[in-house]
Amino acid sequence: MASLERVVVVTGGGRGVGRGVALAFAAEGDRVAVLEFDPETAADTVVALRERGVEALAFVCDVGDKVAVDASIDAIVAAWGRIDVVVNNAQSVRFANVLTTTDDDADVMWRSGFLGTLHVMQASHAHLVASRGSIVNLISGAVLGGLGESGVYGAVKAAIRVLTRAAATEWGPLGIRVNCISPSAQTPALDVWKETYPEAYEKRAKLIPLQHFGDPEHDIGRAVVLLASADAHYITGATVTVDGGAYFL
Repeated sequence: MASLERVVVVTGGGRGVGRGVALAFAAEGDRVAVLEFDPETAADTVVALRERGVEALAFVCDVGDKVAVDASIDAIVAAWGRIDVVVNNAQSVRFANVLTTTDDDADVMWRSGFLGTLHVMQASHAHLVASRGSIVNLISGAVLGGLGESGVYGAVKAAIRVLTRAAATEWGPLGIRVNCISPSAQTPALDVWKETYPEAYEKRAKLIPLQHFGDPEHDIGRAVVLLASADAHYITGATVTVDGGAYFL
């Protein structure tokens, strides 16, 4: 399903779902480049990837900064010669209700999530044309709104979903597939959300028919690997929910 020559870029790969996705690609023998704002977690993920026997690189990068993204993508191509898969997972979160969300809250989420996704897609485009590659963007069940003061966060994820569909339409004739995954995973961020919004957490947990949140590597990561693989060569513009059956988006 994978080639030892394949190069995968994972944003926000230092922790949680991003780390799980990076490890899942490592299990395929892929080379993995981690773009991460936090240098400590980026380095930690790269150590874990190399322990799996694959080549790995870390780039400390604010994906909201287009210049930094362009430089990171150029460095990846300089090191490995190509890009085959891009996974846009990076997203800062500031939970607040609609009335109290500040411009700064909204700007942080918009820049890290929507603009970060856009920047990485744009910077990778020519390389993905050359490899006839694949993009997987991470969204969220929060696009439906209503749980745990996540309205603006969900709005950003909804915008990424629209961007995904537009890119799939525009870039499909060039051989690039672009899809979304909406995951539900047991991560440190979810633990914080549980502590902050225990009632919303319990409500969310009860929506899962399979009765548990997913594992970042073995549930979410494997789904991303599948969607980026040749086995999904006729799937583009789709939103795949990997959430134990909680939502149908």
